[in-house]
Amino acid sequence: MPELVKDLALMADTLVTAVLVLLHLLILRGFLPLFLRPDGTAVWHLAASYVWLSSAIGARAIYWAYAPEVVRTFLGRGIVNVLFGVALIYGAYLVLKLLWLIIPDIDRGKYSILTAPWYPASSEWRISVLLNLLRRTRG
Repeated sequence: MPELVKDLALMADTLVTAVLVLLHLLILRGFLPLFLRPDGTAVWHLAASYVWLSSAIGARAIYWAYAPEVVRTFLGRGIVNVLFGVALIYGAYLVLKLLWLIIPDIDRGKYSILTAPWYPASSEWRISVLLNLLRRTRG
């Protein structure tokens, strides 16, 4: 590959990463006040799941793209990927718990966090519930 193409690809990668980091920080700032009040509500689970999932994905991408070769060689792939994987698993658990928490009390007992994604068939219902919860928390 010609050097000019490599340089352009590296510049594009750096620019895209910078934009993603800035967007992540803006969204993180919006969720941080909710995340820092761990009250077990659906709104907290929404904020916490975003913080965990996006931070783990972002940290993993930054690590593999920008960590010095000596650090990546020393740590290897295994332990680093396990740590990022555990953070992603916890974030996914928080999303499943959120989906379970927004099921109305009358129906919640019929579902677990693993079956909650199937309640109800309409995703419009789920979106409206989340928006209402956020409005009440922020207002």
